[in-house]
Amino acid sequence: GAVETVCTRLADAVSESLTAGQTPLVLGGDHSVATGSVVGTARDADVGVLWFDAHGDLNTPATTPSGNVHGMALAAALGLGEFESTWADAG
Repeated sequence: GAVETVCTRLADAVSESLTAGQTPLVLGGDHSVATGSVVGTARDADVGVLWFDAHGDLNTPATTPSGNVHGMALAAALGLGEFESTWADAG
């Protein structure tokens, strides 16, 4: 869907910036953009992420009670559940 497309493009841009020796700064209106940021950062490096949020954001499409993608950002970045084949480079 649209969120996957945006996150994939963002992951590509973050990865390219890091490869070029730049430090990307990502600003977004929804915390689902964290998925692309984390995935792009983790492509060529072993990184740690400190996740501060009032919610775990570990829902998948199969476990979400609301269906809101912004509640799935960390699960997507970690490649959990249905996200395993989407962003396999994340883990």
